[in-house]
Amino acid sequence: MEITKVTKKGNIYVTLSNGKWAGIYPKTKYVRFKTNQDNPYHQGPLIYQVKRKFRDIKEQIEYLLAYEEKYCKNNT
Repeated sequence: MEITKVTKKGNIYVTLSNGKWAGIYPKTKYVRFKTNQDNPYHQGPLIYQVKRKFRDIKEQIEYLLAYEEKYCKNNT
């Protein structure tokens, strides 16, 4: 996992080991992922939002690390 951008609002965008990006949003406490599917309503990728609110940024990062370990480790 590699940090690619940190915005002025504190949002953190990372590139996972399989090439997909994920976003950590500390203000709203959500994590979002780019999927392989195309969005049928708009041009661009379909974005998946994790259906739970995290307590803090540490929990969001731990979730991303666990996600990468489980789903992206075979693609490195």
